[in-house]
Amino acid sequence: MPLTLPIDEEIFQEIATRLSGVTGATVVQYRREPGHWTPEHLQICVVKKTPERAPELDYPGNPPALAFRMRVNLRLHIQQSEVDTENNSEIISSFIADVHQTICEPANWWQWDAKAVNTEFESVELINPTGGFDAALYPLTTTYRHSEGDPFTVR
Repeated sequence: MPLTLPIDEEIFQEIATRLSGVTGATVVQYRREPGHWTPEHLQICVVKKTPERAPELDYPGNPPALAFRMRVNLRLHIQQSEVDTENNSEIISSFIADVHQTICEPANWWQWDAKAVNTEFESVELINPTGGFDAALYPLTTTYRHSEGDPFTVR
């Protein structure tokens, strides 16, 4: 099934689109790690990492199907005003849960409309607050395959 964009970009955009369904959140896409962050309250920074080969999951054939793993870092920011009294740890925990639930909304969520073999959540890493905001890093790793010479065709 040929796509209009390479498979990794299609999946990345689908992740960002799905995350736009998190109530009250703002989604920002990055194709690489930025040198600095300008955090906002309930901000999701979606960062695409360079896909890495997963040769143990290749399929033989003519042409063979090459397997890749792409990590997408979801960086979740909260930044309360000075007058807010709600506990930051409760807010970030709820935000993480909302993101998780939104990603997993469709029954076959891990396949990204049949573009991927599998997607796994990795461990959440809470980031030490600096500059008046809290953050969490919530990575997703997606495995997909494409034909050897055609990154637009899912295999």
